Amino acid sequence: MGVSGYWKWLKGVFPNAFSHTLPLDHAYDHVLVDGNHFLYLAARSTTNERDLFAAVSDRLRMALRSAPPQKTIFIGVDGPAPWAKLLTQRNRRTARHVRQSRSAMPMFDVLQFTPGCSLMNRLDQHLQWFACDYLGRERSSDLKIIFSGSRVPAEGEVKVFGHALGKLRSKTGSKDDTFAILGGDADIAIQALASNIPRTTIVNPESPFLLHVPSIDDELAKLFPGIDMRRVRLDVALLSLMGGNDYIPKLSWIVLDTLFASYLAFRTKYQGTSLGSKQLSSNEPRFLVDPETMTLDLEVLRAVVMGEFQDTVRRRPPTKWRKEHLGSEGSLHEAGISPLYNVRKYLEGLLWNLDMYMNGRCSDYRFMYPYSHGPAATDVGAWIDGLERTEGITELSLPVTNTAKASKPLPPPLCAVAMLPLERISLVPIEYQPRMQQFDVDMQSGLRSDDLATALQILGDSHESQPGDFGHPVCVQYDPIRAVNSDAASIPEPLPGFSSLPASSFLIEAWDETVYAACDAQRLKKATVPGRLHDKSAPSIRINKSSQQPGPGPDKNTSPKLAKAKTTVTRTKKQSLAAVVGNLPSHSKPVQTGLFSDSLNANR
Repeated sequence: MGVSGYWKWLKGVFPNAFSHTLPLDHAYDHVLVDGNHFLYLAARSTTNERDLFAAVSDRLRMALRSAPPQKTIFIGVDGPAPWAKLLTQRNRRTARHVRQSRSAMPMFDVLQFTPGCSLMNRLDQHLQWFACDYLGRERSSDLKIIFSGSRVPAEGEVKVFGHALGKLRSKTGSKDDTFAILGGDADIAIQALASNIPRTTIVNPESPFLLHVPSIDDELAKLFPGIDMRRVRLDVALLSLMGGNDYIPKLSWIVLDTLFASYLAFRTKYQGTSLGSKQLSSNEPRFLVDPETMTLDLEVLRAVVMGEFQDTVRRRPPTKWRKEHLGSEGSLHEAGISPLYNVRKYLEGLLWNLDMYMNGRCSDYRFMYPYSHGPAATDVGAWIDGLERTEGITELSLPVTNTAKASKPLPPPLCAVAMLPLERISLVPIEYQPRMQQFDVDMQSGLRSDDLATALQILGDSHESQPGDFGHPVCVQYDPIRAVNSDAASIPEPLPGFSSLPASSFLIEAWDETVYAACDAQRLKKATVPGRLHDKSAPSIRINKSSQQPGPGPDKNTSPKLAKAKTTVTRTKKQSLAAVVGNLPSHSKPVQTGLFSDSLNANR
């Protein structure tokens, strides 16, 4: 979901960064897809699994037709998420379950989109089939499709930016490469600001407008001439996160317009003048965030949220609300802690979230903000005053967790245990259903966030990591010459209504950006040697049928052949590249033309 109303706000502040259409002949080096966005769009007009997969394929084809890729396509599906999101997602899924149970209209059960559910395992297979089908139609051996499925940690949009940053940092990357990001979550725009990926366009399937991210720099340069745009973008991204998203709630009793106006006033009127305890030269600007040390300048933050450079009324909760929810003021107000919020934890959450968006990876999957509300601006200001007065501290650093468990989320089946209401226990793999029953949180009585946080802690601590807990991204290529010499696996029968594909035409390999950057550079170099088409001596990563990863049991609606088709990814050296396509269903209907047409499912 992301920040509520963010697209509208962004268009109002940076109107010149938006345009109506793309040039007809415009193509991108890399097209990156938030797969779950297309999944939810398809679910609006379908009621069964087969039509859902078909609609996802149709929408992806049309999207790729509108933003043609030249080098790579990346498709990221939501995998196991940070615990901070599990807190909000559990409440949201429970509310959705209640709405669906009361609705008389047939609708697709989107609770099945939770990592660990059997539908997501089949969707992973289908999207690998889609990658093969798309490349087979294009007949291009130069184009790669990288797919990161529901068993690979991180959310789809975070995977998208992690891949883009990895591509830019690889030996084969170029600062001149262009990127198109297909998705509609508001946080995609915030991540684009934070990650500083150049030459990026965001295509929102639900909007007639396209966002050209470099144009935001041009707009910011007009507002704040002569200062580091990278630092300003990070500040704007941090302010945007204060609008609330899936990880942390919004800053209470203040809106994004007010925050940005206050930041504009600060940036315009503060010209190296005295601000708190720091003495800087008159021409040295100050910012909210230092990306090198990942610290928050608390004095700048106080000036912005309290509107110290702006002639406006400071926003704070009404007195009646404070008395009802927070009790007496005074020490509680200054300490920044209440039953509803914790100022320090909230600001650490902002830094944690911004760090994830900057780098396209989560530094601590166990971070949580176990409170129902964010603090008010006056609470933040009072806490900073108290901290500076008692401890002399004017900066806040990103919390660092060195434990091995912090680097990994819950495995997919345990994500289903933690995120789904008990009434939908049938969606959880059978062997994990007792764990769900032990996860005794009553979702119908308005659970408290700290109760769920405690339950998550117990659930996570009780799990011992296993080699097969998570999956790996895969790279799909159309390459009949190399594929014919590989150890191809047999293709099981496709699901009804979908067609099979020739295994001897495609390669599905485990994807590692650093490995493939080196291999690609070597292949490009040797491609100029007469009589040599492919470098078969390069290290390869193949799919090994002989070592099956443990995973959730087959769904009762899944054929034994489909369940048997699962393979795992293992690394080998100097071996032939494997080509295998699992039981990946094919959509038999012709692809309809048009861009993101809502009528594409009307005839189903």
